[in-house]
Amino acid sequence: MSLMILDEKDYNLSVRDGMLLCDHPQKGHKSLPWGALTQILIGRQVKLSSDVLLALAEHEIPVIFIDGKGQHPACLVGLRPPASDIRLRQYRVCDHVEVRDKLCRKLVSIKAQQQQWALQQLGLGLPTGWDKQVSVLVESENLMLQEARLSHLYWQQWSLKFGPFGFRGRNRRPPKDPLNALLSLASVMEDGLHCKALLAEGLDISLSVHHAVGYRRQSLICDTKELTRAWVEVWVAKLFLSAIMSAELFSVSEAGCRLTPAGQIIFYPAWHQFAASHEVRVKRIARIVRRTIAREASL
Repeated sequence: MSLMILDEKDYNLSVRDGMLLCDHPQKGHKSLPWGALTQILIGRQVKLSSDVLLALAEHEIPVIFIDGKGQHPACLVGLRPPASDIRLRQYRVCDHVEVRDKLCRKLVSIKAQQQQWALQQLGLGLPTGWDKQVSVLVESENLMLQEARLSHLYWQQWSLKFGPFGFRGRNRRPPKDPLNALLSLASVMEDGLHCKALLAEGLDISLSVHHAVGYRRQSLICDTKELTRAWVEVWVAKLFLSAIMSAELFSVSEAGCRLTPAGQIIFYPAWHQFAASHEVRVKRIARIVRRTIAREASL
């Protein structure tokens, strides 16, 4: 089972004889059984019909659409009705101010623990003032400000080790250096894992306790990624530390730092291998979220 990447134009996907057919005017065609696919990454100007999307949903194969700049991604997964009233419980929990605040503080506290774990994994000590900031985290009147302070200290510590890679701190739009570029891309790729796991638990991915809820915003995914983000960040860091990824595999322009085609050939298979084990972790988090919501709604 593998990840299919179609990031060049003129590909055409169709369903034929119970299989997925991939056609290209220069590269020919190939038929793939559904069981051979775990995920499809599609770039601009790839043609496919609603029949293909429905077949992918039927076989539980998520599809991620992404533009050449790695911005504005979209993820399609098969929808299933919840097996219980879990969404009603989720609405109740998210509408209860005190419960939402309690869960939000717990989430940020776990995030801080995960960041501390990540620093240890990378051989970095805790930054000055870390313990003090963590000690007042749960009781802080401005939780988001306290969270931002911790994140600043966290990325400041990263810059001590990854300065030679051009890393001076976390920036996203656009990423200015190879490490930031890969951190952002891996974060986008992780969205599909969380989306599939949360929907499988019957949860509404647009409703959360911490990140702002808005039109077309997958706020719950933003919440649950806080619980797994450190694993992805450490994995990306080790790609550079082990010289699997290097600055030569990126191009820099006014649009930011991006993977070159040679870099994509290395990164995407590596991600797929990592995602196979990371998905187990994500599914476990989704189950914990569901149980937590069920418990809090019954109190």
